[in-house]
Amino acid sequence: METRNAYTLFKKVIDLSVAKTWEEAKKEWEQINITEADDEEDYGECTCGKYPIKEMIQLFNPRNRNEIIVGNCCINRFFGETKYNKIFSAIKKGRVNKAMIDDSFKKDFITEWERDFMNNVWRKKRLTIKQKKVRDKIIPKILSKYKK
Repeated sequence: METRNAYTLFKKVIDLSVAKTWEEAKKEWEQINITEADDEEDYGECTCGKYPIKEMIQLFNPRNRNEIIVGNCCINRFFGETKYNKIFSAIKKGRVNKAMIDDSFKKDFITEWERDFMNNVWRKKRLTIKQKKVRDKIIPKILSKYKK
């Protein structure tokens, strides 16, 4: 059973899409930004009408250049269970994970070398002093892009 918020989301997304069915309209949208608000004044509102939302995903429709904000629940209606849950979980813990590393590289927050380095060390328990220094420079660089 769909909720009123889900119905509102479907209706607004279809209205802002070229396609006129939910199944086709949701395929038009792509994620361009992920943020988590630090405090209440930065909270946003989901396209479904839910307010306040702390975890926000900005979506863009390249076919008509529209943009929307959705929360961490509604994003699953677009893409199913996704990396977003993993990203928000890591943000809450002040850590990075593979999903964040890959997303950061895709958005040019980090270089290819930084991505490869982080993918090699992000789960390791024992690092050299040099590896720790490099990792400790890259982690804040990544996390800063996800905090509002």
